[in-house]
Amino acid sequence: MKFDRKLLKTNAKTGLKRYYWLALLVTVVHSVLAGGSSGGVSSSSGSANMQVNQESIEYSTGSFSEAMESFSESMTQSGNEGMMAVIGIVAVVIFLAGLAWSLFIASPITVGKNSFFLESRQKEAKFGYLFNAFKNNYMKTVGSMFTTNLIIAAYSLLVLVPVFAGMILALVTENAVWAALILLGYVMVIPLIIKSYQYLMVPYILAENPGMSGKEARAMSTAMTNGYKMDLFVLGLSFFPWILLGMLACCVGVVFVAPYIEATNAEAYCFLKANYQLKNPTAMNDTTAAAVEEATATAAVAAAPVVEEVAPVVEEAAPVAEEAAPVVEEAASVAEEVAPVAEEAAPVVEEAAPVVEEAAESVDEAADEAAAAAVDAAVEAEEE
Repeated sequence: MKFDRKLLKTNAKTGLKRYYWLALLVTVVHSVLAGGSSGGVSSSSGSANMQVNQESIEYSTGSFSEAMESFSESMTQSGNEGMMAVIGIVAVVIFLAGLAWSLFIASPITVGKNSFFLESRQKEAKFGYLFNAFKNNYMKTVGSMFTTNLIIAAYSLLVLVPVFAGMILALVTENAVWAALILLGYVMVIPLIIKSYQYLMVPYILAENPGMSGKEARAMSTAMTNGYKMDLFVLGLSFFPWILLGMLACCVGVVFVAPYIEATNAEAYCFLKANYQLKNPTAMNDTTAAAVEEATATAAVAAAPVVEEVAPVVEEAAPVAEEAAPVVEEAASVAEEVAPVAEEAAPVVEEAAPVVEEAAESVDEAADEAAAAAVDAAVEAEEE
């Protein structure tokens, strides 16, 4: 199937006419709580690329090495180890707090945001969809997003390790090895971007299948994006003019463009899912079966309180049923004894039926004659 960016954007704009302001509210809240990452797994490539760009610019001007040496000398001269320890502890605490927020808040919010835009394609979705992941298999969603982001982070090391190695070598040597390492870091951005787009649909898959494991979601995202990674990359680049225009409006315009971008991404996911269903009907049936099993389990949990309420009534009715059991057994025995007699009497009843009918007719005739005689007698009596 052809990936038609124009059609996806047209569908997104058509749908947004029904719920734009609610979508704007959802994207704003998502930006505040989750940092505005659109997919949850694709932002790492952009951040790594920006970091490499920044560092490479510093190296190209030849100022980074001097800045690091100056900073090192100033810290050595100050000799304030206690302050350095406090700064280190604060940095670790901030890092751990940010990691916990990203893991337990931002990732589920991102999945919920995707759920909102997917539901809004066909019907009027409510704002509460943004928090769906907190109500449906919360810990499973957290674990799936964590392992996915961890894999992306591992690929980002392919970029960061050469870059930091080049930074260190720039401080201790004057040869061009550090430049080669920086160049290698630039090159390794490519596999990082590929892996990010390979897992780009994981948050959308989890939004539709909260009970799915991270391994299954990543495998499905890999199959869905196979052959379409460049199309998705170009789709993202196509929003750059809109983002630039929004930044020119004091960055406020970016907020108003966000619903359009998110709605288009949802359309892209639905296209990839439809294409995947055509190529892998069995796999989708398995996924549907898993969803049915999950729904059954959820229904069983919901029915548990009702079963607990009914259980005492059943227990009270049990003694009555036990007392009635002998009566039912005796009635069954009598019915069994009467059955042969009824079978023997049946032919006699059938033979007697015509006689009974004839007798009934004779009685009717006699009654009619008696009534006529009574009428005649009454008339004669009146004449006399």
